Amino acid sequence: MLTVSRVTTDIMTTITDILGDGLDDDIEITEDSALTDIGLNSLMLARLIVSLEQDFERDPFSDGSHAIVDIHTVGDLIAAYAEVKPHDD
Repeated sequence: MLTVSRVTTDIMTTITDILGDGLDDDIEITEDSALTDIGLNSLMLARLIVSLEQDFERDPFSDGSHAIVDIHTVGDLIAAYAEVKPHDD
């Protein structure tokens, strides 16, 4: 089962990996962090979403339950992935 704790950890790790050396040492990523404030641009956000969909086997944006334009913080992203069910295979 996918827990909120696992979603949180995996999202934080994936964000850190995507930002790489571009992550400012003075910035702490928390659930309240705005995606733009931590340095994610639109291309990085797209990479993040693709990576998370593959990792979690979930796409919270495909069924209309969430809209990418409503995702402003790390917490918004965590909530979107924690609430959606896995893909039906």
